[in-house]
Amino acid sequence: MDFVFCNESWLRVFDKSAAHLLAPGVSDHSQIVIQLDQEIVSGPKPFKYKVFWQDHPDYLDVFKSAWVSSHRGQFWISFSLWLVLKKNLTILNRTDFSNLVARVKEKNLRFDLARLSKAEAALMRDKDRVTWIEKGDASISFFYRSVLAYKNQQKISMVMDEEGKSVTDPKGIEELVVKFYKELFTSKRTLIVSQMAEGKSSGPDGLSFEFYKYHWEYIQEDLFVVMRDIFPTGRVPAWMNLTTLSLIPKVDHPSSVRDYRPISCCNNFYKAVTRILMSRMKSLMPGLIFLSQSAFIPGRNLGDSVMMLQEMVQGYHVDDGVPKAAIKVDLQKAYDMVEWSSLWAVMEAMQFPVRFVSLLKTCVENAGFSVNINGTLKGWFTSSRGLGQGDPISSYLFILVLDVFNGLMRKAVEGPEFIFYPGCQRLGITHLSFADDMVILVSADPESFKIVKDTL
Repeated sequence: MDFVFCNESWLRVFDKSAAHLLAPGVSDHSQIVIQLDQEIVSGPKPFKYKVFWQDHPDYLDVFKSAWVSSHRGQFWISFSLWLVLKKNLTILNRTDFSNLVARVKEKNLRFDLARLSKAEAALMRDKDRVTWIEKGDASISFFYRSVLAYKNQQKISMVMDEEGKSVTDPKGIEELVVKFYKELFTSKRTLIVSQMAEGKSSGPDGLSFEFYKYHWEYIQEDLFVVMRDIFPTGRVPAWMNLTTLSLIPKVDHPSSVRDYRPISCCNNFYKAVTRILMSRMKSLMPGLIFLSQSAFIPGRNLGDSVMMLQEMVQGYHVDDGVPKAAIKVDLQKAYDMVEWSSLWAVMEAMQFPVRFVSLLKTCVENAGFSVNINGTLKGWFTSSRGLGQGDPISSYLFILVLDVFNGLMRKAVEGPEFIFYPGCQRLGITHLSFADDMVILVSADPESFKIVKDTL
């Protein structure tokens, strides 16, 4: 019950402040240490494409100087040419769009106030997407306050290591976070390491869907050239398969690295490739996956499984003399712990085409990761297991692996030792899956519980 409250004025003056709760000791309250100017992990901000650049009168000339002048079909293969575009747009942003909030207030304009105000609004929308969707046309000052509070909340100023010790040193936080995710995406056995949605976060190259949409007439031929090279050869350019891990708090007051959910922000062009692969799998999934799984499968409704489960668990408060149990299973770090060898074995058993699986291997196994800590990219490592939660095809691949449990469970309950949950035997229902969440329905007897435990 120990809290620290502050208002907007405080956040403006002490934007680097942080509050940490110490161990309570013999009291039922904790001491609170407030640091007014805490040093945090910082560094150069990664490049990110801004939609409001498109309103600048010189924007297309800046873009064409880096793109159209290059050799056709070579831009996306040559990383150095992307750096030219990044450099030119960064100069444009620094010259005409720096300190937007202050410049709007002071009316120190290089071009008209309406255009600069529009850029400011776009910047606020980009930083506070959810609130903007809810509030729409509210004042810019409201969104500025919201972004200020959100920025302070998302700041990682302290984490606890495996021994429970607080780490506040920026270098120590950086090393602890990078080490955690490097080990998470490393196999314990090997010890080695169609449609894009608007408003989504961009990957390490900083190019959002809006960039592709706005420049389509200039870049479509270049993209098709690269696509025609990727699919027949199975080669994916290394720079295209870079991924940023953005850390999203899972709890209100995260204290350890485990309290953050890593979201893989892939490059949008890479997503376009995996979406094509995903579309090839889409029509096959209903015939491959058991009916107990309702998430992500075309033609199946997650709500139907929810309603079925609600009907089954009704009346638990009434003692009807029938022993029964509903076991909620939450797969910890489900996507991150998928072993690639298991995934490829499942796809081979399901007789996926060899070339298709080979291209998937290139996409999944050759990813490189950096971690976004307080807006700065830190570390670089590869992985030997796991599926990126920001990759469109990851959901299908995860369900393929999880379907092995469905088959094992179906086999395990064939004997007379297993007793079904009341009303489930005729349909053969033993469990319901909701992506990486699962509810197992079973009679409450020791032998049935043992079968479930052994299968898990």
